[in-house]
Order: sequence, then structure tokens, then C-alpha cells
Amino acid sequence: MNFIKKILKNEKVKNIFMVVLALITIAAVSFAAISFWGMNSDELLNFDEWTPENNYGIIETDEENEAMIGIQNNFEKPLKRDENTLVIWDYTDNNVLKGAINDYKKKNKNINIIIENEGMPSFDYLENKIEQGEGPDIVYIDQVYSVSMGEHGLLKDLNKYGANKINDKFVKSTVPSISFNKKQYALPFASNTIVMLYNKTALSEANVKVPVTHEEFMKACNGLKKEFGQIYDAYTVPFYTQENKNWLVFNYFFYLWRMGGDILSDDLKSAVFNSKDGIEALQLIVDMKNKGIINSDYKEQSFFDGYVGFLDNGTWQMNKITGKDKKADVDIGIAMLPVLKKGIKPYSGLGLNCYAVAESSRNPKLAYDFIEFYCTDPKYQIDLCKLNNFIPTLKEAQEDGFYKTPEWGTIIKHLEN
Repeated sequence: MNFIKKILKNEKVKNIFMVVLALITIAAVSFAAISFWGMNSDELLNFDEWTPENNYGIIETDEENEAMIGIQNNFEKPLKRDENTLVIWDYTDNNVLKGAINDYKKKNKNINIIIENEGMPSFDYLENKIEQGEGPDIVYIDQVYSVSMGEHGLLKDLNKYGANKINDKFVKSTVPSISFNKKQYALPFASNTIVMLYNKTALSEANVKVPVTHEEFMKACNGLKKEFGQIYDAYTVPFYTQENKNWLVFNYFFYLWRMGGDILSDDLKSAVFNSKDGIEALQLIVDMKNKGIINSDYKEQSFFDGYVGFLDNGTWQMNKITGKDKKADVDIGIAMLPVLKKGIKPYSGLGLNCYAVAESSRNPKLAYDFIEFYCTDPKYQIDLCKLNNFIPTLKEAQEDGFYKTPEWGTIIKHLEN
């Protein structure tokens, strides 16, 4: 480094050095561009190699796999867009979606469908891209953004294209959160929900029954404390931990709903959780902390290791409950969240991944036709949901044998709430 600093003090040598560096950079960029753009158009849109046995488009190499669907990344040259081209924002490793594209193109041979690797975009990102004229036709979104995006003119109202006529195909609870003022802004695809997990072995040794009401839950927790003392924590909630503060808020929400409260008013214009029900829900959690039912530290992993009695968590943990990551000596059960107030259902949190038609679509009717094709075919939902421990939103897809276990039965029953 000292040698380089020394020679760069000479202005003439410095100029030569910078020119050489620039030429090296140009050569490197040119080589990369030639390597990429050496593909011809037939390679970019080659659908002939796909077979169902290839698991919806997985071929021998990543290069062949991406070439088959025509995947575009953010650094590539702009697409030629027309009414026969659909651009989907999703994940480029979504092989189930690739299989659906192949199936759709068999009946619609003049249609070109491109996947851009944008994942599930935020509100601001989608808004900015639409304003810049770079928005997609179809966007994969989290349901929490759907109504806000739609009401701000970023998504099309799908009822104009017939979404309201197919809603009876889906589990009833999955449609309201993507609808507002008689407008529907997305089609549901994959879901998850929060359930109560419990340590079967610990409850059995403490002679404690699986609780159905909050009173029974408190009795069960006290029974675990009496039996095991400091060895086990009865229940864990993410108190105090900075990195878990959003998860604590979400935990509070499904206490709020079970007490009869809500977060926002029906017109979504004002916050209403500062109500009698909202205060009682928060007090319930605080009281459990003060009574020693809940530890200050969040011990999610300790639960799966067998040292906590109860944990409220979601379907994304199924590998630790019944799958490949399950501890051999830990037996975990799944139950509905306890009823907190008589006459009010044990409402839970809903996670929902959806497909929507962006306002930027050049052919929204075609875009809707594709997402209806994709979202209403049970085989696509089953294949993707089984891979990720999601719950299909189609009633028909939930009839698959994978979802006929007692654990999944409880989860699906909770989703219906």
C-alpha cells in the first residue's frame, strides 16, 4: 500500500495508472455482458424440456432452469412489454409457479410470461416502480398490504374480472382481509395461523389436561410450576426482548381479538384497541408475567428442546413438531388457543400470501385470468404449501392426505375461525 501511495504522488504516473484501471474494469464488464447476452431468444423461452417428472421445471442446472421460463433480474436490460406479455413479481426459485406457467402456455401459446425476482414487495417499493413505469402485471403480496395498496390505486379491483364469483372455492376466513368496500384486491393462495403448542410429556407427568379456556390454562400452568419448579417454564411470550418487540405486538393482537376487541374501526379510519377489551387483554398478559407464569426471556427454542410447557406459534414450525427437525425425546401437541371470554371465538392471527393484478398491468384481464388459473387449481396449492408447511386456501386442496393428520386438522379448524 505504501508503494502505491508513493507512485501515485507522481501526477503523470497517476494518470497512466487510472487509465489502465479503467480499461481493466471495462474489459471485465464487457466479458460478463458477452457471457450473459450470448443466449439466443430460443434459449430464453425454451419450454420444451419441461415434464411433470421434473418437479415443475427443475432441470439439471440453474442456468437451464432459469432459461426455460425467461427469468429477468433487476440488473438486466428492460423488457419489451406488450399486451401478450405478463410480468410476475415473485421468487425465481418458485418451481410450482414455473410449472403453472408451462401448463397455462399449452392453452395460450401466444402469451409470454416473465418472472422477475422481486419477492413480496413493500407498499413503497411497488408504488415507486409503478410511478417509474416499471411495475409488474401480477404481484405476489402479503395480505397485510393488499387493501392499502388497492385503496391507494396500486392494485386492480378483481371483482371487475369475476373474483367474487369464485370466492366460495376458498376458506371463508381468507377473503375478508383482502377485501374492502365491496372491492377485492387479491386472490388467496397460501396461509398460516397461530395455534397453541404444548409439551405432551410435561403435561402428562404433571397430570394436567390440555386447556380449552383461560381459567383451565392458568390451572395447567400452575400445575406445571408445582410439578417441575424452576426446571420448566410454564409459558413463554416475547416480553422485553428488543428483537422480538414486533412479535410481542402480534401476540397481543390475538389476545385482543379473543377478548372481543379489534385494532382498527370497521372503516379502517381510526385505532380502537385502546378500549375496555383492549386494556383487559393487555392486563391479562401482564398479570401472567407478574404471577410467574411467563418468564421475562422469550424461550421459543427452549420449548422445542422440551423445557417449556406452552408456546403460541405457527405452522412454519411444523418441521420441529412432526418433521425432520423434531427432537426425538420431545412430544409436541397442537391445540386451539384458549377461549378468553365466554361467547367469543378463540380468534387467531392469519398469515396469507396472495396474488394481485397491479395497476401497471397492460392487460389486466389476461393477468387476472392467469392468477385465477393458478390460485384455483388444487395441485399448485398443495405442492407449494406442502413444501413450506403452509395451509392451502382452497377447500378442495385441504382434502389432500397430507392435511388429514390430527395436527393439521386442528390448524385448519383454527384457520376457519
